[in-house]
Amino acid sequence: MIIQSRKVWVLDMWMEAQIEMNDEKITALYPYGTKDVDEDYGDKRIVPGFIDIHTHGAYGWDTNDATPEGLRNWTKNIVKEGVTGLLPTTITQSEEVLTKAVANVAKVAEEGYEGAEILGIHFEGPYLDQVYKGAQPEQYCVPADVEQFK
Repeated sequence: MIIQSRKVWVLDMWMEAQIEMNDEKITALYPYGTKDVDEDYGDKRIVPGFIDIHTHGAYGWDTNDATPEGLRNWTKNIVKEGVTGLLPTTITQSEEVLTKAVANVAKVAEEGYEGAEILGIHFEGPYLDQVYKGAQPEQYCVPADVEQFK
């Protein structure tokens, strides 16, 4: 499939270009108008997918909720907003809540899902200095503990 636009974001600038894709991957770029295209987007912008490295949740679901259905719904629907990869992010909570959240992300990643790619998990705590904890609940901020982390 080949698409084109007069506004394609390439190498930190807008270019007139064609994008060739195979198996949903970009395989080649050409100057605008070089080849026959499947879709011409004119002056509409084409940008790379966004990677959200700090996101607690969406669509009524939060990483700490630890439900496979919620995470699958999130990854499936977030692509409509241009996000193609994400790191589900925890909020500092009890060890039990965080352990369930991590297990849920791992389970969904292993069993499969559709939409945005789960690239890992972003822990926001619990190992936070009280001075820099921000909005994280103080009662769950604890000193770093390698054994607990394992």
